[in-house]
Amino acid sequence: MISTFEFADNVVGILINSKVDSDLMDEVHSAIIDRLKDNETINLFIEIEPGNNISLFALLKDLKFKVEYAKNFRKIAVVTDLQWFQNIMEIKDLLMDAEVKGFEPKYRMKAMSWITE
Repeated sequence: MISTFEFADNVVGILINSKVDSDLMDEVHSAIIDRLKDNETINLFIEIEPGNNISLFALLKDLKFKVEYAKNFRKIAVVTDLQWFQNIMEIKDLLMDAEVKGFEPKYRMKAMSWITE
């Protein structure tokens, strides 16, 4: 399940409190597309609550989505305790013009500050 919130018109926040599978990734992508209807470019803050995992299929689906919509992102901050996922976020940075950073949960406030700059 996801919850969404706004920092500003062009900053979208998504909180994920369950395992990230293909269906949940579709829900995340729908929330992003809804916001893109009002804003050509956005900053995206995603927090995956500790203890939740990401399926490989969901990860690949997200990578395809982010590449397809690459021009619509200025910044992406991902807060997670999954170190391997933070590393993959850094690789996405090479595939997109957007700045992409991964943050550990203890640096959540730093991530929020960075995404709104």
